[in-house]
Amino acid sequence: MHAGASGVVSFAGPVGGVNYVVIRTTDDVLVTHGYLTKTYRRSGDPVFVGDPVGQVSGRLYFGVRIDNRYIDPLRCMAGNTSNTRRAILIPAPIRRPASGTP
Repeated sequence: MHAGASGVVSFAGPVGGVNYVVIRTTDDVLVTHGYLTKTYRRSGDPVFVGDPVGQVSGRLYFGVRIDNRYIDPLRCMAGNTSNTRRAILIPAPIRRPASGTP
């Protein structure tokens, strides 16, 4: 899993047996990457969009909070958030299986 935003890791570790990495941007937006089998970052680490933050298993949680309210991450990617706060998230490139791999 690659970071969906640049900022500082505000939390990295397990919650209820599930690993999470939460990034706080300079605009105070929280971007959460969850259901990670491994975390590659620690609290306080600076990260940039696209940096690896953890290893994903079969499922992924990706959440965005602006002004302490969860929003649909697709709204950020489309730039349709509130006029006063805006998170610009760039999705990580999709890895395609090598030819002949199921």
